[in-house]
Amino acid sequence: ATVGGLAFLRDGEMQGAATETDRTLVDREVTDRMLAEAEGLNLGIGGLEGLVSGDDFYTVDINNVDPDLNADDWSLSVTGAVANAFELTYDDLLAREAAHRFVTLRCVSDPINGRNMDTDLWSGVPIESLLSEAEPQGEYVVLRAADDYYEEFPLSAFEGGLLAFAKGGEALPRKHGYPLRALVLGHWGEVNVKWLTEIEVHEEPVTGFWEKKGWHGTGPVNTVAKLHSTVRDGSRVTVAGHAYAGTRGIERV
Repeated sequence: ATVGGLAFLRDGEMQGAATETDRTLVDREVTDRMLAEAEGLNLGIGGLEGLVSGDDFYTVDINNVDPDLNADDWSLSVTGAVANAFELTYDDLLAREAAHRFVTLRCVSDPINGRNMDTDLWSGVPIESLLSEAEPQGEYVVLRAADDYYEEFPLSAFEGGLLAFAKGGEALPRKHGYPLRALVLGHWGEVNVKWLTEIEVHEEPVTGFWEKKGWHGTGPVNTVAKLHSTVRDGSRVTVAGHAYAGTRGIERV
């Protein structure tokens, strides 16, 4: 038997289309090249999804109706225990140098061989760069969304994290948090706050949205290996799937 362990999965509808036509979100030459390279890494085994999920990327929301935000009226505030509080418009963010990263998200309710784990190419601004400009005076950060959802993290959790305004080289779909969402590498999907409006620094820990309801498990993801394909060819059986361990990476399956 052959096991395909995809160590590549290491973490690392167009809403507002009328306003996006006049904006350059990303360098499509760069994102198209990265997506093509990822396509070339697929194992080519029948029944096994590719490394990049694209439009099939899962979504789970707490809302009956997702926030419908207009980028022209939206802004991101960096507040709280900081030396330099500031506010950025959508165009302010787009004017900054964009980072492009393949990031995997997995739903906290995803079963062992479930399908609520996906990867795509995200583009945006590193979270650490904005926090560095703000000069945090505390070690805890709350990310707040337009729908009143929020989640708390230690400052150290944002290493490599991204404030994403594009997915797969295009503006974020509404269901993925347009105009801006957070990607906190190696953490469960539910804490990667969508429709982001505020980054708030605190000197003391804050109880998160789910913890306040008595839930746990909103930190780093568990390691998982999923077998999604079994191909029989005479006496030879090939099994393949996806393996993921957050920022810890996968060496073998």
